[in-house]
Amino acid sequence: MNAYEVTERAKEYGIARAAAGASAWRPLMESVVTLTAMCYPVLTMDDVRATLAIFVDPPPMNLMAFGAVMQKAQKDGTLTKLDATEKSRTPSQHRDRAMYRSNIYDPTFTMPIGQLFLALEGV
Repeated sequence: MNAYEVTERAKEYGIARAAAGASAWRPLMESVVTLTAMCYPVLTMDDVRATLAIFVDPPPMNLMAFGAVMQKAQKDGTLTKLDATEKSRTPSQHRDRAMYRSNIYDPTFTMPIGQLFLALEGV
């Protein structure tokens, strides 16, 4: 196994471990990714974090858990990962962020924040 394969295996293990620890928050996390994808034609995890902060701040789960949610969103067809990155807007993050194209972006989508809370209450 080469160094790249070791790194990839460690990354997948870390994502799975973080997702297992955040299982109670999974429905909220999936809803936040979907909501973000409806609001942005192209997005990064910084956009997802900003949407999450509307509902809970600071986040109650390890944000690495979003790796599994983002992978699921790609498999479900909600997002398509682009071959591009963007410098993170999060000051503590030093890596570039992967960019995703939303396959469910709706430029006419508007929902008052109160309705968003009611919609996510059942999640």
